[in-house]
Amino acid sequence: MNSKITILCQQVHEILACKDRIIYGFADIGDTEVSLPFSGLKKGIVMGTSLGKSSIQELPQGISREYIDECYRANAELDLLGVQLKDILINEGYNAISLTSSTSDYDPETFKTTFSHKRAATGAGIGWIGKSGLLVTKELGSALRLNTVLTDAPLPTDRAPVTRSECGECTECMTNCPAGAIKGVQWNTSLNRDDLIDVNDCYKECVDAAEKVGFEYPLCGKCIAACPWTIRYTQS
Repeated sequence: MNSKITILCQQVHEILACKDRIIYGFADIGDTEVSLPFSGLKKGIVMGTSLGKSSIQELPQGISREYIDECYRANAELDLLGVQLKDILINEGYNAISLTSSTSDYDPETFKTTFSHKRAATGAGIGWIGKSGLLVTKELGSALRLNTVLTDAPLPTDRAPVTRSECGECTECMTNCPAGAIKGVQWNTSLNRDDLIDVNDCYKECVDAAEKVGFEYPLCGKCIAACPWTIRYTQS
């Protein structure tokens, strides 16, 4: 690794490592499906910020104002960090794009976004895709929001990509899904979202849950709260 990249990595670490609520990693996404809209940018800085413990603990009873506010806070924090990292990369002479952490910009027919932060996070070694279709991390469970900065800087991938699930025989998310949308399938990189969940049933439940509290975007979160890795985080 040349000195320019070493200094660049140090700058990234200085911004992200000092944040208590942030986990992050570098991903090589050049040959994966997540990179298709941005084919010239083959590296990603993937970062996640935790959601407040009390807001997650309330989710089994329904969406709370605290949880909604936490999602907004986390999105804003990640978007700001993304812009900071993008500016550093551009100042060092590289191309970079800071994406958005919000998932409100999905295709209304397929419920898919242009870019999968979750897939990028597995490439960065941050976690795996759970039976719920959500990212699961050992540090935070699924109680986090994600964002990615794409770049052509030759960043080192210091952690091996995660290629298969570590959920084992656990079915807590499936048991606690009010829509029965989770199929109980163990993820690996050959599978996509529709192999894991019935997205239409999931979406309908999220719409209903959001309407009960007058929130404009589909939202539920019961699978987040049910995950043992999430519970480990909220009880720590």
